[in-house]
Amino acid sequence: MTVVTTERLILRDRTDDPADPARIYDIYSRPEITRWLAVSPGLPMTDPAQAPERLQIWRDRHAAASCWRPSCCGRQMPDRSVTA
Repeated sequence: MTVVTTERLILRDRTDDPADPARIYDIYSRPEITRWLAVSPGLPMTDPAQAPERLQIWRDRHAAASCWRPSCCGRQMPDRSVTA
């Protein structure tokens, strides 16, 4: 579901589409990225199976806190999402 769009970005809910966990793994498996994130168990990810598990943790946490964590897609490259 698309929630917010701008000229350059699309913010949408994460989905169960295989591309979303693949993007999460791509980002969170990189030590050069995860070293800047808050201390979190299991980072950097070492197995793609960790991405759907992390996605479910986020969904549960944000449902309990009534907050939203979108996925951000560039309009020019919609297949190159960035996890916010």
